[in-house]
Amino acid sequence: MTSSKLQIETLSILRAAVITSCVVLTVPAIAHATTASIPGASTSTGGYRGANAWDVYGGNSAAGMSAWGINIIREDIPNFDVVPMGTNTVQADGSYLHGLRSIVNQNSAAGDTTILCPFTWAGSQILGVTPSQTSYWNSYNSQLGAMARQFAGQSNVWLEVWNEPYAWNTPTASSQWLSDMQTMVNSIRNGTGFTGKIVIPGGQEAGSVTPVVNEGSALVQYDPQHNLMFDLHAYNSWFSTGTAGMESSFASVQNTGVKMIVGEYGWSTSAGGYNVSPFLQATTAKNVGAIAWNWSDADSDTLHNSDGTLNDSPQNYNWASQVLNYTLGTGRAALPGAWSDATIGSPTIPGAGSYSKGVYTLFGSGSDIWNSSDQFNFASRPLTGNGAITAQVASQQNTDPWAKAGVMFRDSAAADAQFVAMELTPGNGVQMQARTTAGANAIEIGSVAVSGTIWMRLVKTGSTFTGYYSTAAPQGGALDWIEIGSVAALNFTDSSFLAGLAVSSHDTSSISTASFVDVTVTPEPATIALLSVGMLGVWQLRRRIRGIQ
Repeated sequence: MTSSKLQIETLSILRAAVITSCVVLTVPAIAHATTASIPGASTSTGGYRGANAWDVYGGNSAAGMSAWGINIIREDIPNFDVVPMGTNTVQADGSYLHGLRSIVNQNSAAGDTTILCPFTWAGSQILGVTPSQTSYWNSYNSQLGAMARQFAGQSNVWLEVWNEPYAWNTPTASSQWLSDMQTMVNSIRNGTGFTGKIVIPGGQEAGSVTPVVNEGSALVQYDPQHNLMFDLHAYNSWFSTGTAGMESSFASVQNTGVKMIVGEYGWSTSAGGYNVSPFLQATTAKNVGAIAWNWSDADSDTLHNSDGTLNDSPQNYNWASQVLNYTLGTGRAALPGAWSDATIGSPTIPGAGSYSKGVYTLFGSGSDIWNSSDQFNFASRPLTGNGAITAQVASQQNTDPWAKAGVMFRDSAAADAQFVAMELTPGNGVQMQARTTAGANAIEIGSVAVSGTIWMRLVKTGSTFTGYYSTAAPQGGALDWIEIGSVAALNFTDSSFLAGLAVSSHDTSSISTASFVDVTVTPEPATIALLSVGMLGVWQLRRRIRGIQ
């Protein structure tokens, strides 16, 4: 981070950092972005989209990051002089520091690349100083070697040599930068067996491209593995140049033939707050990977508040939602098959939907699903004729007692469209609601005071819709369905309507996260006289029914 940010961020704040994460049930393994290992090859790194984390304090950010499409986590390491390299836990400065091997293991299980980056030494910040002029320079390099030996041969672990070296307000001498970086690269490479990428910061607290442009290619030639990654941090002057200026800065580095990634970006700087949209447009245009500051911490640029809600407001330009939509753009968490995601009713904060190993995760803002017009996020697929949708609401974020997560049939994506839904709320049980005429006020069909793990089912038969719920775990593969209500004479205008999952935060300033499992959408069971159809007809029918799941 910039000097104005991290000099304020004392170790006492770090020790008090609250580690939170969105709830997801599974974490997928993914294919990592491919980067070349020889000079002159492609400089593209845009497949890496991630966030910074303080998991050394005992968190597991990888679990929540999975639903965001994040595939790289920059782990910030306090007290690099004493942090354990393996799986042990030690106490330092009143904090419990968890072993780096434990953190890498949990990130690897989620399919994520880990960047390990030292942030303090013996309780003091290391940013803004010239590395070779510190009193602990030799000890620091020895510790780099120890970390490299711990992760020898592990390609999905990257080691960053230093966090934001050199004074932010003084141009960094390229020759000094080159000498310091050569020494640290040598400490990591020589005799350690480490083959992962070594991450090299830019000048002036990593904000300046100048030494990278001047000496980056020379440093790559020095490294026998030719496997360096350069790290620039986007704050202050970066944002003031606009999209074109940032694209030009990226191009100046890429034109030297070296690879770069943005290890930190955030919305607040010493020069004031900035909308990160132009920056994200620039990284996308130039295919540069970027890592947001910070997943969950005591900082204005955190992505999550202390209660787990997204750090979104007009004042921070809906910071968390912008990062969420950017990271989901990797396609890692794309919805399957015929499914698509839509933000209904144009809430201030757009929603998003993702899918991974049977888990649908929806991020929904909006005022409500009620009255004459709705605001929510809707992941759906088309359905024709009679049929049913079933899902278990596995988790729901409590942004309001009337936040809603459930299953829905809907005439269209219009905000005032006809719909019928079964919805779980944090404070008002399960509700069955409907809008029987476009633009009319929604009505309650039935409700029941239940909470916890809930299965829901909607069945359409002609113009009649019936809602069911179950609180019991499946016994022998069957659920004990309880009818909550039924509504008739609801006629959709299109022969093909939408069946899907709906989430609304009931709070226009925040996003509610909900996850769904056991999701099925089925047409009306076909009846057929097997004697008249024959075996070929049975095979064709079976094929057609399977295809709609």
